[in-house]
Amino acid sequence: MKILSLLTGESVKFGDTATSIELSAIENGMQVVLTDGQSAEVKLKNSDGFVGRYPASFDDKSNSFTFSTGSLTQLPPGMYDLELWITSRTGESIFPDRGFISLSINANSMGISGSVISSLTLEAFIQEFEKLKNETSQTVADFLANSVHGLKGDTGDAGPKGETGAQGPQGIQGEQGPQGKAMSITKTFSSIAEMTASAGAGLTDGDLVMISSDVEDTDNSKLFSWNGSSFNFLTDFSGATGLQGPQGLQGIQGTQGISGQDGKSAYDIAVANGFTGTEQDWLDSLKPSTKPTRAPSSFSLDRSGNPWVARFDNGATLINTANTVSEGGFGYGSGYNVYSGQPISYGLGWPQTVLMLSIGTLKINVLKASTVDVTPNWGNITIGNPLRPGDDLDYTGCQATTGAPVGGTSSDFVMKMYQIGAITKADAITLGAAEKE
Repeated sequence: MKILSLLTGESVKFGDTATSIELSAIENGMQVVLTDGQSAEVKLKNSDGFVGRYPASFDDKSNSFTFSTGSLTQLPPGMYDLELWITSRTGESIFPDRGFISLSINANSMGISGSVISSLTLEAFIQEFEKLKNETSQTVADFLANSVHGLKGDTGDAGPKGETGAQGPQGIQGEQGPQGKAMSITKTFSSIAEMTASAGAGLTDGDLVMISSDVEDTDNSKLFSWNGSSFNFLTDFSGATGLQGPQGLQGIQGTQGISGQDGKSAYDIAVANGFTGTEQDWLDSLKPSTKPTRAPSSFSLDRSGNPWVARFDNGATLINTANTVSEGGFGYGSGYNVYSGQPISYGLGWPQTVLMLSIGTLKINVLKASTVDVTPNWGNITIGNPLRPGDDLDYTGCQATTGAPVGGTSSDFVMKMYQIGAITKADAITLGAAEKE
């Protein structure tokens, strides 16, 4: 990567000819130095294109490339893009390799301001002036070449027509005139009438003046010279494109606007769109639900604490508040296959019984006809996060199996199975539950 940076600031004053501009060039992280057989120059452009190249020297002490502002005297104030070109036997190396370095030439207190030459570029002005100078010089040369003759003799008496005489000798060359003034506009007028009325006050021979009015005025941008007694029209610069001026200063920050009214809350918008309930109800509705929506089909036994917890895949849990870590009650190590349809036995654990009823390997009529009492300890069973509350049924007349008591632990068994989703309401009624009136 090639990096170029300005070490002496990014701006100079127009007319400053005694300042050295220092540049630092870095390639791939290493400081670039100028060696024998290499030369360096700075190239500038503006928004209109390339404007010039200027030789740069290398300072061994500061490891920097420098060029003088004295070489920029022909450039008007404005923003310029800068590159450093290093020439060697193998070719050109250009810094930076991305974009340009910005250099600003700022106007000084002696510069012309306002809208005096609002539509004139420096290049167009110089071209027109050089053209006018060349045309004027040629006109003078033609005049001198065609107007030099010998001295006129006294008028003689009319005589017969004589032979054509020999051409007289070439006259001697006249002395060189004084050096002309530098090209600059000394004064501007709003109209030709104002210019004529001034009678050249404050002007000297050779001064240039211009008409500066508006684009609708046909005399706008006309250039005249003062010869000591009258104004002579030189050219009309109207229609020429003017130089882009430097960027203006940033305007002051405006005052802060009046605070707007508070908008409606999300809850207010929800109510306006049909939501019913308190703001807390609305907040709760935004939280994802963890409520079970189906019957369980598998479980895992969490033995990390006391009590042990059977965690079902529908989000419900089962614990025994009395026999908290009962291996037999949780079927730990029993190897009982709940998917095989094995007959009911006393070794069947609480979570295994839930799954057999839920997945259908234990039918309700088979459960009801069994002589095995599977309900002991179900009074101590607590179902967490149940599928349904189960408070819509009366369980006092329940008998889970023919070997189980009516009511008591049978009521606990049927209610817990209904809550966790292992049996339906119709199954619960088959086992003796009744709908509440």
